[in-house]
Amino acid sequence: MTDSNRPSSTPLVVLAFFGFVLIGATGAAVGVLLPSQMVYYHVNTAVIGLLFFAFSTGYFLSASSAGLLIQKLDQCRYLTGGTALFLVSTFAFALKPPFILALATNLLLGFSTAIIDVGFNAALAVLPSRVNLLNSLHAFFGLGALLGPLVASAMLTIHWEWNVTYLVWCSLSLPLLIGSVVSLRSPSLSVSTEQAELSAAGNVVVIGLKLHAVWLAMLFLFLAVGIEVSVGIWSYSFLLSERHLGTLLAGWIVSGYWLSLTLGRFLLNRIAKQLHMSMAGTAYSCLAGIGVSTLLIWLLPSTQATTLGFCLIGFFVGPMFPSTIVLVPYLVPDRLVSSLIGILIGISVLGGACFPWLVGTLAQSIGIWVLLPCILALTTIMYLNWWVMTRQLTTMEPAFR
Repeated sequence: MTDSNRPSSTPLVVLAFFGFVLIGATGAAVGVLLPSQMVYYHVNTAVIGLLFFAFSTGYFLSASSAGLLIQKLDQCRYLTGGTALFLVSTFAFALKPPFILALATNLLLGFSTAIIDVGFNAALAVLPSRVNLLNSLHAFFGLGALLGPLVASAMLTIHWEWNVTYLVWCSLSLPLLIGSVVSLRSPSLSVSTEQAELSAAGNVVVIGLKLHAVWLAMLFLFLAVGIEVSVGIWSYSFLLSERHLGTLLAGWIVSGYWLSLTLGRFLLNRIAKQLHMSMAGTAYSCLAGIGVSTLLIWLLPSTQATTLGFCLIGFFVGPMFPSTIVLVPYLVPDRLVSSLIGILIGISVLGGACFPWLVGTLAQSIGIWVLLPCILALTTIMYLNWWVMTRQLTTMEPAFR
């Protein structure tokens, strides 16, 4: 991209950052709204968990077909259409649809969220300083995840219905849609050669899935995102039912969890580097930190210990996802890396649906306190999985040892 083209990228960058704040806020607010939705629909935690599956199914289908859709539509139409679908989906939720229609609406919401996620990642990846831009992009997602629970809990605190929060998201998606229509007309947003190759890489994926280490990496991300989303969604209900906190304070603690998760992704690896820790050692330390933080909440049921525990869980679980992605080039040949990263991300989304549903189902039978032993069990499996996965590398870089 020439210097003359650089100024025209500014609206795109601003739009991408705003879009990621919006999808981060929408996703993180779900846990705060769940108790009110269960009351409104007269369903238990197991049934309301079907919303997770609907969202994740839509997200997985959208992410899996992103390369083909971008190639067929171009990125301008792809992002504009996804933003319009996001607006329609949030508006439909604001109308309090019947539960069966809420499932369909959440599927569409997941589909459109994935379009915004993948589309802006792809658009910024071809700009100058793309590494810094993409890091900042995901930081803005964390900012949205911090604000989402605050907005939702504030709405509930002033006794507004849960659907008003979706009306807020709908209203915020309108400038995103207008910005997409006006700003995303640059030829620089045409599909790249790499993206076209990815859309036709089916045979490469099949080859990659024959590798044992790839399945271990998929399981690790499946579990990691399962913990991340389960805590983000069910911690609010846990704080209300088990710790008997007020709605606003509980919302602040959930926001603290998402803020700590974002800080963990940007700070923990830098701290580990200063301490000369290997990547393997950093991962083991993070897993130990998750376990200790969970025990802190379980064994010391004070408000201070609970707040600290959830924030520490977020801080330590944050680097798990990027650490696994970084490991992929050492698990598979270079030509498989891009395609397999896409598959790993898709599988991780399924983990973000299955485990929150499982926690909700168990909570219905024995109580929401089950969130804590579930976190400990999944962390233990992740520890063993990471140990086996790193041993699968035939040529291990010194940084992993």
